[in-house]
Amino acid sequence: MKNPDFVGVGFPKCGTSFFFKVLNSHPEIYDNKFGKEIHFFSKPMSTYEDDDGSKYRSLFIDKSEGITGEYSPGILYYPNSIKKLKMASPNSKIIVMVRNPIDRCFSHFKHMKKNRVKNISAKNEKLLISNSIYPESIYSGLYHFSLSQLFMYFPKDQVLILQYEKFCQQFQNEMDKVCRFLEIKTHRFNQTINQPDSYIHLDHLREDLREFYEDDVRKFFIDFGKINELSAIDKSLWHDFL
Repeated sequence: MKNPDFVGVGFPKCGTSFFFKVLNSHPEIYDNKFGKEIHFFSKPMSTYEDDDGSKYRSLFIDKSEGITGEYSPGILYYPNSIKKLKMASPNSKIIVMVRNPIDRCFSHFKHMKKNRVKNISAKNEKLLISNSIYPESIYSGLYHFSLSQLFMYFPKDQVLILQYEKFCQQFQNEMDKVCRFLEIKTHRFNQTINQPDSYIHLDHLREDLREFYEDDVRKFFIDFGKINELSAIDKSLWHDFL
């Protein structure tokens, strides 16, 4: 039993699964008991228990050498989840991945439509998309709002924010940053990055989404665009917000 050395907390559809797989190939990192997404604190407030901290720590094996962690990208969306994480594992290093929120929204929508819309009538499919899938896809990309909750409990020097677009373009350089942040040796990661999906068929929605996200993105860059030496987000890579 131990505290995880690192915890990823956001955001869905920003390359977190690929990132975790690559990171776990580092010789100094070993697996927890359940894989990437534990989602221990991703639950309604009424179900939190006094011994949650010890239950959470029991999911991580304490070895004499190396580090371990997990990545639950939806944890920021649950009230009090970050507070509970802080109480359970106050010294864990926190990793966040962000992406142009419009592209992230399209990817989220595509993923949920594929996995949730099954064996239902056309009428109910339309209701599910308009009342659940599409709103969830949109609101999951409000980075400033979500990160404001995170920084209520974790100091900025304990957090690393990575940018999906930069990660794709400068893969090894970004992984070197992660190694420095986690205080492990730099490592040559041999991985092939898949090219991001194209969402040309949804381009008619881009302007509406740009207007929706514009204020949150502006606040995000002001407050969290460069929280420390390793976390510098390149605004030029988010062309919709130049």
